[in-house]
Amino acid sequence: PNEPALLNVTLANNIDIVGLQATVTIPEGVSFTEGVDGEYVTYTGRLSDNVIANLEPVPGKPNTWTLLVSSLTNDVFEGTEGVLLGLNIVADGTVASGDVVINDIKVVNPTGVEYTLDDVLTYNVKCITDPSGDGVVDIDDVYAVSSVIKGLDTNPYTDINGDGVVDIDDVYALIAIMKE
Repeated sequence: PNEPALLNVTLANNIDIVGLQATVTIPEGVSFTEGVDGEYVTYTGRLSDNVIANLEPVPGKPNTWTLLVSSLTNDVFEGTEGVLLGLNIVADGTVASGDVVINDIKVVNPTGVEYTLDDVLTYNVKCITDPSGDGVVDIDDVYAVSSVIKGLDTNPYTDINGDGVVDIDDVYALIAIMKE
């Protein structure tokens, strides 16, 4: 929670692309944040200096944004595959996990022909948290996970590996985090 993360968006294309539009839905408790360049979107080498990416909230649809990537000079996106851009996100302490969904994807070629992609991209966002809530990942967190495994407690922040079950694998995942 509260640590910025970069969600990379990849695109494989077999035609020249000069623009992209999509709908991005983020879970409640997740928001866009400014990256190192001060923008919600991080550019890659696939996008020229003439390309601008913009995220705008969709009126009346909470947690839903329109992503628009375009060039006034009709610059073609470089290459045919790989990371196109990154979305800078941050989760607050209220979300354990949730899906970022990118759909309604449209791309346009240099002559203005629009193509609608049927793909729906889903990225699971999981906050690796401090199950004991004391601000430090330590043995107290192992005890917190163990209490849930034993049925002595409920804690939404103990599914460390995000598989939907709190078990010994979460203890191992927590120990791996502690070793980092």
